[in-house]
Amino acid sequence: MDNKPTIKTFFEFLQEGYTVAQLASTVESKGVYGWDRFGRFGRYKAESAGGIEALNALAEFYAYDTRLREQDPSTDPGSLDDFAESSNLHYFGWPDGQVPEINRSEVHPLPPRPARTADPRKTNTVLGALLECLGHYRDSGKTMRIPSEDQLNNLMLERFPHVPFISRSTIQNEFATAKEIVRNAQQQA
Repeated sequence: MDNKPTIKTFFEFLQEGYTVAQLASTVESKGVYGWDRFGRFGRYKAESAGGIEALNALAEFYAYDTRLREQDPSTDPGSLDDFAESSNLHYFGWPDGQVPEINRSEVHPLPPRPARTADPRKTNTVLGALLECLGHYRDSGKTMRIPSEDQLNNLMLERFPHVPFISRSTIQNEFATAKEIVRNAQQQA
């Protein structure tokens, strides 16, 4: 079949700096082209099954991107390449020459970050492992040099491989939460 339809995809628009909100508003007001979950190419209104799939693809990316930013606020918007391989961002968009007007001035503030509440089990487990590791350094007879955060993380993972809550991500999150608490306390002092 030589007349394979071509579209400029959501992925390409996001790479150019359009936001999920701008694309979603355009789908809702103008419709979208693409391939539905059955492989049918067509033009879809927002409320149709294909339109809903297109909006879901944008919503899934937005949720993914938001989670990344909550973990690391310095994360660049988009982290698109990692996400796009397993998403429908390549399945929806508009054909060349039929791209509707996309309101680039539509800007929305980021939603508030959820308050991080420490899980005492995680905090106490990480703190206990940290104290054990520091005690091991002290008792080893070596000149004690303060290890980096990454070295401590690796040491805890080596020494406590089967202890619940001792995982790279939990340790990093607990360290980050602890540092944030200290920073906030210093600012209020």
